[in-house]
Amino acid sequence: MSQARTANRQQNFLLPPSIEEWVRHDDPVRFIADVVDSLDLLALGFNDPPADARGRPPYSAKMLLGVWLYGYFRRIRSTRQLAVACAERMPLLWLTGMHYPDHTVLWRFFDEHREALRALFKTVVRLALRQGLVGMVAHALDGTKIQAACSTVNALHKQQLEEQLEPLVNDAVDAAMAQVQQSEETPTAALTLSADMADAVKRRQAIEQGLAQLAATNTKHLSPADPSARMMK
Repeated sequence: MSQARTANRQQNFLLPPSIEEWVRHDDPVRFIADVVDSLDLLALGFNDPPADARGRPPYSAKMLLGVWLYGYFRRIRSTRQLAVACAERMPLLWLTGMHYPDHTVLWRFFDEHREALRALFKTVVRLALRQGLVGMVAHALDGTKIQAACSTVNALHKQQLEEQLEPLVNDAVDAAMAQVQQSEETPTAALTLSADMADAVKRRQAIEQGLAQLAATNTKHLSPADPSARMMK
């Protein structure tokens, strides 16, 4: 007789886990890591913090650049959402080696390297196109068969396509940069537990207390601010 699977959150690994096994070999994050590793960051304008900087060890420019490139590809424009992704998404956990840069660190890096990031975003988009990581969508109106018309007007011309692609790449990069700026100026509340709810014992006591109040009033919904209030359809 089979039993339902349950989550054992106290289970230990028999052997230490390897971060390398957390992402597939064909995951696009590996392409991002390879691109960053192959770049001359100093020549591009990305500088590491000084070695004699006080406080805790800073994050390297290579790591933060990789995080921003991942966010660009995954359309994550908010520094707070990107910081949450660094703690939740396996590809970013792999990319950062399980480091968790917060939104302030990510914003300062973006703000200090705006022009370098703008130029690099364009380069990476072109590289991704050449490697087939960006798909082109085929659109069709219906299944009607019509006679093809071949002419110089509807033929593909390399120079013309490159001239048409350039403003599209610029517009996409400009839009992404603007979204990052807007998200920083209008921040959203971080989705984190309060100090009391972060403690497992207090969290359990609060849940048990809430269930007891519901049982005492014989109802499925209860507003602590106004116990006499009732849910309406």
